[in-house]
Amino acid sequence: MNGEDIRLDLAGLGTDDIVRDFGGLGKAVRLTRLPDDPLPSVLTETFRVPLVAGAERCLYIRANFEDGHVAWTSPIYLKRI
Repeated sequence: MNGEDIRLDLAGLGTDDIVRDFGGLGKAVRLTRLPDDPLPSVLTETFRVPLVAGAERCLYIRANFEDGHVAWTSPIYLKRI
């Protein structure tokens, strides 16, 4: 590979990412095959966020989609009174 060409057998491409760096400011190509069946569209998770009285916490949620797209929520502010 000379830094510009990517050659691979697409029949052997699995659902694990293949990443080729092209230097610079994080320039890269990521190749992956999507699953045959769609992943669940709903996720339920429970976790505890430690809060200190009078201190504000700022939380964000990051969602990574199966097609490689990423979405972030607006900040969620928590404060223990």
